[in-house]
Amino acid sequence: MTRRLLLGFVLGVMVQILPVEEEARARSIYAYTGKARQGEHRTCFVRGPTHAVRSLCSEDFIVPLNTDNSGSKTLTFTSRATASGAQCRAVGNNRYGTAQSASAFKSIPTDANFLSRTTASVVVPSNGVFFGDCRMNPGSELFAFDYAR
Repeated sequence: MTRRLLLGFVLGVMVQILPVEEEARARSIYAYTGKARQGEHRTCFVRGPTHAVRSLCSEDFIVPLNTDNSGSKTLTFTSRATASGAQCRAVGNNRYGTAQSASAFKSIPTDANFLSRTTASVVVPSNGVFFGDCRMNPGSELFAFDYAR
């Protein structure tokens, strides 16, 4: 009986340490974790009931994004606007700010519904930073950002 219990225990441990398929490597973050690029413009942005950030004026809004590794990354942002002109891009840089990689700006859709757009890829160097950079106008809203870790 003891031998059978020991064998069951050993087999149980072996099953636990077998390699398992790696989980999805993506993150999603609400826009309200961001801020006005220039501190004096923080009152231009308000958090709405849907966790979206609504712009009350024409200013820049940035959202820092945590990454686990360096490399090429794209950014999908979910947003809407009441007038054309609002836009977002992805930016990667080293920690000293001397190796910027930025995608072209993608327009925020002028629509009553939140829609998603994906930027071109940018390079995030080792120990670098990754963030969403958005040029907002009155009535434009940012909801969420999705990206690979």
